[in-house]
Amino acid sequence: MSSDGTRKIADILKELDQRAAYALMDKKYDEALNIYREILRAQEGLGLEKLSGHTLLNMANICMLKGEFEEALSVIDRASKLKSLQKDDIDRGNLEIFRANSLFLLERSGEAENVLLQELKKNRNSTSCGQMEMLLFHHYRKEKKNAKARGIVDKAISHFRADHNKEELIRALRGRVQYFLAAGQKMYAELDLAEIKNIEERGA
Repeated sequence: MSSDGTRKIADILKELDQRAAYALMDKKYDEALNIYREILRAQEGLGLEKLSGHTLLNMANICMLKGEFEEALSVIDRASKLKSLQKDDIDRGNLEIFRANSLFLLERSGEAENVLLQELKKNRNSTSCGQMEMLLFHHYRKEKKNAKARGIVDKAISHFRADHNKEELIRALRGRVQYFLAAGQKMYAELDLAEIKNIEERGA
């Protein structure tokens, strides 16, 4: 295919992606899903495996928004067969976060926990690990497994610090503040609040 032809296809896919994003913003989930299916057919026809994986994750997200959690799992399973996603820690981490979220919403919490713990053993991306740990943190708090909740949120905070991820670090610190307040440990909560203030004031 000529470079002009490739550019035209790229422009069409970009336009379709924008249409899907606008439909999603307007909560027109079926319309967005249909557009992503059209995008996926084109990507698969062109052999764009990595982009196909990202499109499948977008589709899984819409299924979750629609409350169709089993369908979301089906789409996630399809995405998990793509080698390009499996080779990338960030993509694979997102994939397993989607899978775990769907399982949690289906009240299959034991499976969801296992999915996250298994992925944490092999994922080397600090932010991805922190995001999975935060999902486990909220699960452990809900289950009143306080020792596990404290241990996992501490790990998440360390991962976000290692990646210098300000937004996720603040989110994790706020989660730990709520944990400390619920446990009656106001002094520790105030230390985390002071750190949050310092991060926000530095702007970095």
